[in-house]
Amino acid sequence: MRDLYHGSTEDIMEIDFRKGKGYKDFGKGFYATAVKKHADSIALRSQIPRCKHTGHQICSDASIGVFDPRGSRQISVQARLLGSLLRGNKKALQAREERLRKRISGYKAKTFTAYRYNLEFDDRCISVPGNLKIKVFQMADKEWMRFILKNRDSEISVHNYDIVIGPTADENTVTIINSYKEELEDTDYADETLEALISELKPENLPKQYFFGTQAAIHLLRFKNVRREIVG
Repeated sequence: MRDLYHGSTEDIMEIDFRKGKGYKDFGKGFYATAVKKHADSIALRSQIPRCKHTGHQICSDASIGVFDPRGSRQISVQARLLGSLLRGNKKALQAREERLRKRISGYKAKTFTAYRYNLEFDDRCISVPGNLKIKVFQMADKEWMRFILKNRDSEISVHNYDIVIGPTADENTVTIINSYKEELEDTDYADETLEALISELKPENLPKQYFFGTQAAIHLLRFKNVRREIVG
């Protein structure tokens, strides 16, 4: 059995892969990580205020770009603001909320409790998959990157795997990927461009994530005795 963790602000009593959202690294399903701190950061990130009317997270005051000296790419300020939040910069968050209250009629920040859910995964299936379809990415390589790019561009999973395991495209990774998006499209996702992108990701620092996309896969997961803990 392997210990896994899931970060969320939701009250989860039963694991339901169907509640997952699209446009994610490995598709639409349930995600977990083997790293506690990674689950904690995901849960804390979910605490970002939401607009009262749309329910969408408000991550920055505006869609602003910062010039990147590497070329014509732009990097979103959102990542910087998010980084400040995850480092505990509550003053910056409070100041931003105050500005939003003045600018947006009816704006009201919602408060959420961040939880880390503690799970056990029967990982014997990795070596003896049986009827399960399992994909394991041992490293952040070109195959992994192409797989992520396809899934992040789709509301549903673009594969039929029950379980996918591999490096996580965290917020910093996503920012770098977005900065390469135009170049990737212009070169039709050429190997050379993908290699340049991967070289900037520092893949050795990316935590591993676990994707469960079917009920058969979910059957291999269970909550531990201490189902969840408050983080932050």
